[in-house]
Amino acid sequence: MFATVKWLKQRRKKRGEWKGEKCHVKNLAAAKMPARLARVCAAVCALLAGPAQALTEEQFIKLVLAQDKLLEEAQIGLDIKQIELDASRDNYLNWKPLLTASAGYSYRDLDRRKQRLEYTKKQIGYPQRISISAEKKFLSNPASIRVGVSRAAATNLLERHKNNMAVEKSPVYEEHFASTRSVSFKYPLLKHDSNAAGRKAYQRNILDLRDQQLAFFETKEDFLEDRLNDYLEWVLHHRNSEINGEFLERYKRLDTADAAETALLKSAVFRIEQYNAETQNDLRAVREKLAVLLDDRRILRETPRFDFRKRAKLLGGDRAAYLRARNRDLARIGIDIELKQIDLAHSKNRLLPSLDLTVTAEDSSFSGSTRTNFNFHDDRDNYTAALVFSHPLGGGAITDRTAVQIAHLTLRKLGIAYREKLQDLLADIQSLHGKLALDEPRLLAAVDAAAQSARIELENYRAGKSSFRDVLQAYRDWRDAKIEHIQDVIDYQEDSIEYDNLLDRMIAQP
Repeated sequence: MFATVKWLKQRRKKRGEWKGEKCHVKNLAAAKMPARLARVCAAVCALLAGPAQALTEEQFIKLVLAQDKLLEEAQIGLDIKQIELDASRDNYLNWKPLLTASAGYSYRDLDRRKQRLEYTKKQIGYPQRISISAEKKFLSNPASIRVGVSRAAATNLLERHKNNMAVEKSPVYEEHFASTRSVSFKYPLLKHDSNAAGRKAYQRNILDLRDQQLAFFETKEDFLEDRLNDYLEWVLHHRNSEINGEFLERYKRLDTADAAETALLKSAVFRIEQYNAETQNDLRAVREKLAVLLDDRRILRETPRFDFRKRAKLLGGDRAAYLRARNRDLARIGIDIELKQIDLAHSKNRLLPSLDLTVTAEDSSFSGSTRTNFNFHDDRDNYTAALVFSHPLGGGAITDRTAVQIAHLTLRKLGIAYREKLQDLLADIQSLHGKLALDEPRLLAAVDAAAQSARIELENYRAGKSSFRDVLQAYRDWRDAKIEHIQDVIDYQEDSIEYDNLLDRMIAQP
């Protein structure tokens, strides 16, 4: 028996089939063919099957991130917030020109009794005015500046009476012209004026855009995490299929002439083929899923190439400080806090009295003629500085006081939510730290031990010291050890992806 086993080893070495642990599996039918014919058949099969390219994890990530249309909804929300921010900034900050023009007609009739003095009985007027002004506000403070130019003209037709009789040279004409150029600066020292609402809207829109950006990156990162898990599932099924194929070849190389042992071997082969059929179904399903989700049919012709030696970069140092600086969930709660602080500051300001500092410079020109045919022209320069104080009496502003109270309570609530979220994140990180302690040497040692046991059982069987059933059981244990090793590594990689997503470092954020 021992000589037969030795002869089988020598024969398989000549055929290239027996190489111990590092043997390369060959098809049993191909081994019976001449070498040249086997190579020709292999080449034809490769051509018929089509090119199968290896898709690395880095290439897969680039493929996923290229699917912009899958994130179109999130991108639209981001674009809307950007438009709102630009509009509120332009509406508040830009110069606001205003053109005013007016023309009118007036008539006055006075009936005066017992009056010897000369007076105006009737007056018909044609007043006209045109002006243009512009106002600008500032983002850094509540001040505003206004510049303006105006031109006014009035023509009056006067009918003069004395003792109820029209005087000589009546009616007469009067003409008046006025040109004014002015600039004024206003700074609310306490309560802000009506511009405060626009300034508040702009500040809120800045934070809303930041919040939408964070939401966009969260959506993108969650999408990448889901697809990477699909990729790992693809890797798992592909590797399991390779392991099943490897052990099918190993079973086929077990020679036995005993009918009972042949039945056991067929049963073992059938079981492996059944496992492999299920694995192939899972493999096709995940590849079809990825082909549809990524809209890329090339995936159906590719195989995954994954680096099983990759390990997670565990976070060291002050984890809480890292999360406060980098975590998007905490950042979005922080944005809610800032939004509420803006509302609180606005409501508090509305409770203050008004104290406005106003500085005005005005240059005016007046010209025209009077009813006594006197022509005049005056130039005037006016400079004014004023402090205007006002405060309602009687305890008003109930709405603003209520808003202040509610804002204080809301800020307390958001502070609690922030602390709870931070604690949850720290707990999740600690939990994943335990899961990410992969003891791969133990798993590899188990695989090596199972392989060694299978070889010993095979040698004992050929030496008549063990049964064929023991050999098959050792092979099953060997396969199970390799399957378990791959499953544990994939589980580790999935936990690693979850860990990176938890730390918000899967997607580079500007």
